[in-house]
Amino acid sequence: MDSKTNRSSKAESILAQIDNQTKLGDLRKIAKDIKKRSRASDGTLVK
Repeated sequence: MDSKTNRSSKAESILAQIDNQTKLGDLRKIAKDIKKRSRASDGTLVK
């Protein structure tokens, strides 16, 4: 990515979790957490 790109703190924390050693299962867990957070902020998350 371009170093001049503005990223949110959420995006920075997500990118910090991903490196060359990241496995598919790790990416799935990160994606699940992202989806859960976005649904919670929309108010559509049902517990």
